[in-house]
Amino acid sequence: MIKTVGSICSGIEAASVAWKPLGLDFKWFSEIAPFPSRVLNEKFPQIINLGDMNNIPEESRQTKWEA
Repeated sequence: MIKTVGSICSGIEAASVAWKPLGLDFKWFSEIAPFPSRVLNEKFPQIINLGDMNNIPEESRQTKWEA
C-alpha cells in the first residue's frame, strides 16, 4: 500500500529516497533555503516545494493533489 506524505525541513531530501522502498509517495516538500530548494527543483521537478512550513496548512488546502 502506497502512503502519501510530505516532508518539512526537507534539505536535499534524503528521506524520500530512503523511504521510497517502504511505499511512501512524497507529494510535497517544505524547504526555504536557496541551495536545497534548487537541488529539490532539479532532482524532483514533479514534486511541489511549499516553502515556509508555516504556510503548509493554507498551501495544502489550495493544492489539487494528483492520485
